[in-house]
Amino acid sequence: MIVSGKNSPKVRKIYKERSEKAIEYARRQIEKSPVAPYVSKLYLYGSCVREEQTYQSDVDLMLELKPTFDINRLRDEIILLKSRVNPGQLDMPEVDLKVVIGDEWKNEHTLYFENIKKEGRDIWQDK
Repeated sequence: MIVSGKNSPKVRKIYKERSEKAIEYARRQIEKSPVAPYVSKLYLYGSCVREEQTYQSDVDLMLELKPTFDINRLRDEIILLKSRVNPGQLDMPEVDLKVVIGDEWKNEHTLYFENIKKEGRDIWQDK
């Protein structure tokens, strides 16, 4: 029996489909949460946006909330949301959700934020 390599088109397609399912699941959880009215952007970054994901890859998301978001009132919702975005199925990738309030992060020069500025794609409006 011939086994496809991890970079074969068929295997890459499977990895991409797994990631897309996890992304859609995460987006639905965000849409249903009390945080939804405050969302300005949802960035996908990392291996998924570069289409370099493997079976072990997670899905990297950064949620940008409007500056009017009241962290004191909705802190617990953010904590719950970070766990709810994970599909919880062994055959789906884990979702790593980071949350920022406002767009001040764009003025930061840390490697993390530079990477999102460079390759991040806003998927909040993609439907």
